[in-house]
Amino acid sequence: MNTTDLERLGACSDSLEWVAQQRNATQAWRDCERGDWMIWLIVRTAKPGSPRHRRAVALLCRSMRRALRFVPRGERRPLKAIRLAEQWTRSPRKVSTEGLRVAADAAADAVAYVAYVAYAADAAADAAACAVDAVARADPTCSLRDCARLVRKEFPRPPRLRR
Repeated sequence: MNTTDLERLGACSDSLEWVAQQRNATQAWRDCERGDWMIWLIVRTAKPGSPRHRRAVALLCRSMRRALRFVPRGERRPLKAIRLAEQWTRSPRKVSTEGLRVAADAAADAVAYVAYVAYAADAAADAAACAVDAVARADPTCSLRDCARLVRKEFPRPPRLRR
């Protein structure tokens, strides 16, 4: 499988090596066990603010809520950032990008990067992948493979690589 488009998007070397061994994009999407890579690709290829982008952010919010139990008691900023990002997925015009930026900056935990995903798709793709990976590392009941299954449920086909 040709990896040129993935390289142009800034994919990591591990993902490029794995994709190069796949027959085609459909097989790669079906067989991928790295939900962080899949979310990264969706966010990276979606037009910022588009319905697809908002669905990806909503999926990240659901994933990040699982990590809230690791946030210190009394720390409300990550939950506020997630709620703001969720609100943005439902009504993007009601949430300013400045509000999303402030929420992301204020949150001390990686969970807050979900808000940043809604703010800036390109930079946030890396943050989204890191956030999903962080949840999987922190929560043994939520593996990257589990995340990949959730991604495929919401996004059954791979995204188009040309943007």
